[in-house]
Amino acid sequence: MDVSTPTQLLCAIFLVVFVVSWYAEKRRRLPLPPGPKPLPFFGNLFDVPRSRPYLEYVKWAYRYDSDVLFIQLPSQPAVILNTVEAARDLLDKRSSIYSDKPQTVMDELVGWNWAIPTMPYGHRWRQSRRYFHQHFHAGAVHKYREMQTRGVRAYLRRQLEADGGKATTLSVMHLVSAVIMDVTYGIRIKGMDDSFVTEIQDAIISFNEMKVPGAFWVNVFPFLKHLPRWVPGVTFHRYGEMHRPRVAAVREHPFSQTVQDMEHGVAPPSVMQSLIQTIQKRYGDSKEYEEQEGFIKDAGSTAYGAAVETTYATICWFILAMAIYPQVQEKAQRELDHVIGRNRLPEYEDLDSLPYIQALVLESLRWIPNIPMGVPHRVLEEDEYRGYRIPKGSTMIPNIWAMCHEEADYPNPYVFDPERFLTKDWRINPEVRDPSTFVFGFGRRICAGRYFAKQSLFLTISSVLSVYNVRPMNGEDNKPLSLNISDYIPKEGLFLHPERLDCVFVPRSAQATKLIRQSVE
Repeated sequence: MDVSTPTQLLCAIFLVVFVVSWYAEKRRRLPLPPGPKPLPFFGNLFDVPRSRPYLEYVKWAYRYDSDVLFIQLPSQPAVILNTVEAARDLLDKRSSIYSDKPQTVMDELVGWNWAIPTMPYGHRWRQSRRYFHQHFHAGAVHKYREMQTRGVRAYLRRQLEADGGKATTLSVMHLVSAVIMDVTYGIRIKGMDDSFVTEIQDAIISFNEMKVPGAFWVNVFPFLKHLPRWVPGVTFHRYGEMHRPRVAAVREHPFSQTVQDMEHGVAPPSVMQSLIQTIQKRYGDSKEYEEQEGFIKDAGSTAYGAAVETTYATICWFILAMAIYPQVQEKAQRELDHVIGRNRLPEYEDLDSLPYIQALVLESLRWIPNIPMGVPHRVLEEDEYRGYRIPKGSTMIPNIWAMCHEEADYPNPYVFDPERFLTKDWRINPEVRDPSTFVFGFGRRICAGRYFAKQSLFLTISSVLSVYNVRPMNGEDNKPLSLNISDYIPKEGLFLHPERLDCVFVPRSAQATKLIRQSVE
């Protein structure tokens, strides 16, 4: 009997095990990325800033001379990525192990586990995102231009009828809510007191409150969830019970309305109608139908929730920027008048002929990113990067704010200046980093609705500037508002949007007023 082959195989297996073990031990001996020195038991819990952490992490990057930082929390190590390069190296190029999502106790108690951005990487996430992507990829969003245009022009009309032309965050929320509800569910909202709108507003408030560092100690010390509710200071159970029905309503209520409209034969075309018909045809009465129905609920409610908060915030910042930087507004209007004239409103087909407006959209995305700390990822296994050890299970936090205000990419980054994206001959400069390639996230967690969002931004920005001058509310057209960004940014919260808009919309001419009225007749 020839024993050489089994012996060789055994030796090969031993060698592989030895090499793998040696490499793993070598990796474990690597240093962690730099960061503040942790305390026993509490780690860096007291180093994590509660207010505007994205700004503090920029300071840390200079202090530790590293764009990759490490903080140790009692239940979760975290790695802060302060540059696009670091984020792409890990979250894009190694997405196979960096696509999971950290879960918190409050996510579970409040019931946010249906939202695609908060789901762990797995079967449910893949299926739900696949349904979402089918209807919001780059080749699909052109189908929604008519509905987006209708929503924007209704917004122009509401601003004409507003008291003194006052711009409000509520009116912008109305615009974004109306468009996404029409596209996703075929539902026409009646106003800001519509239950569909109040539900998503309440749900987003709870999401923001949950994510404030230190707001709920049960997220830091998960074992606290086993404490009975009568223990002093245990408020998270009551908070979950109060907000869970509201969060569930965002997923269930509009879906049920679309189903009801389909049963009565009055449902207009929508993403949800198409998805329902798809799974009815494919799965019928099979056992899989209920599971697939859950996936399309996830997809629809994610589109609804994400678009309302993120696109809404960017439009608000754009309006404020126009009042603060009147010279930018004037240049944009000169381009619109030259290309389109004053006898019609912009259409999406005008995009390629409006490079300054394209640059204005990019600068609106960059100037104040609405999710400054990005969407966190979670690494599934131990990894090495630049000689540092990335512990398994670490939360990976891309500091989008730092990336948007990187001096090397964007000189004078706190100034709102669309021309930074243009060449001397007034074309989009391919050598300047496009913020839309990173503000929407990285890797497999990148926002699938980014093409729809950019389409909405172009239609809104070009339409507003075609017919309105945005002025400071004080009425002194030549008196600029504060140039200090921090005067407008909330101190706490996951999402950044101005608390108010101290601006008014003034029709540019009698012809502009006529166009606004005709556009919705």
